[in-house]
Amino acid sequence: MELPGNQKRLYKDALAALGSSMSIGNTDIDAGWHSATSAQIATDPLMTGVSTFQYAYGSTVIGGTALLYGTTGDKLITYEGTSVSEPSTLVLLGSGLVELGFIRRRFKK
Repeated sequence: MELPGNQKRLYKDALAALGSSMSIGNTDIDAGWHSATSAQIATDPLMTGVSTFQYAYGSTVIGGTALLYGTTGDKLITYEGTSVSEPSTLVLLGSGLVELGFIRRRFKK
């Protein structure tokens, strides 16, 4: 079973639209059912306690941090971490900007 070219293109476009550095590769690997073992499972905190993983099909993934490798050693499942500002940080920044506006207004008078 292979992903049709148009489906891969949709995945690539979606990742690009999200600003991701990851992309779906053009190489299809591991057709059929497989059971990933310890050598294929990355040493990552997200995979703690995972000793086997069942999967049916994969395409190579370019970029990201690997969680699972295919039988060929290519990245099969990856993730990409992003930092998200804390709401309190944004509130502090916003209130600081408002205060600067008030101070500027006072000195103009």
